Amino acid sequence: MRMKRLCVAALICAIALFLASCGQRGPELHRDDWPSHEPYTETAEPLPTEKPDDGIIRNIYEITKAVCDGMPEYRFVAEGFVYDGAEPWNHGFITGLQVCDENGNIILDVDFADTDNDIPGNASYMEMMDTMGLHITDVNFDGYRDVIILDTFAGAHANSWYDCWLWDADAGKFVHCPSFSQIVNPALDREKQCIYSTGGMGAYIQEYAISRYINKEFIVTSILQLLWEYDDDDNEWLSVTEMALVDGEMKTLREETLPGDTEWNDTRYNDDGTWDILHPRWYGMGGHLADEWLE
Repeated sequence: MRMKRLCVAALICAIALFLASCGQRGPELHRDDWPSHEPYTETAEPLPTEKPDDGIIRNIYEITKAVCDGMPEYRFVAEGFVYDGAEPWNHGFITGLQVCDENGNIILDVDFADTDNDIPGNASYMEMMDTMGLHITDVNFDGYRDVIILDTFAGAHANSWYDCWLWDADAGKFVHCPSFSQIVNPALDREKQCIYSTGGMGAYIQEYAISRYINKEFIVTSILQLLWEYDDDDNEWLSVTEMALVDGEMKTLREETLPGDTEWNDTRYNDDGTWDILHPRWYGMGGHLADEWLE
């Protein structure tokens, strides 16, 4: 049920952000689908595979909150561990998530361990092991709070993805939503009912995306792609492509070439009302700076 994207050899996968067409559903952000002109693989030091002599430190973080006003409060508990003596740039592991109703009955119980590949849980840099990215927040804007928790916070660019369970009011339970786990560094906009997303990709490419919840899944509806290019004479320029989902298909709205030293303040994408590219919601990396954009 879980969305593990970790490579066993290094326990850190090739983390990616790009669209992949899915018939009439439009493109999604997939970690494994990278543009052919800029292959990129995030790397990190291999994680320890054996418990050190000084043991491990177990983490528990919990939140008590109602799914919506007028409902009883539920108890949400995240569990994980870090190696005793680990450095800030090392990783901890998020091992489980449990939700109990007002009577103490377990209504959601998730084990993030991948025993087939000896991966003890979702990998996270130490910075986020205090809360493990647990948020009880309405991510699909239906008036009911959902539960998200870090799936991955790792790699050279410290991007973050979250596993998600949406509250199904008709069924009276949380239901796993795989499509949310494809959104890198999400930022919720409750007024416009969309999610902004961008992350570190490579030295010469950056992509910004807007996703919406349509027909019970999160779908990318707008993309702004920047590609810095240069020739053998060291001439540089910036290729900009803006795309949007139209009648179920991603179509190019605008393509333009700008000087390589162009500042965002001088472009239409800074204050056009759609992208506002300098807005802090495009935080572009994981960590606690994401918290304010997930509540």
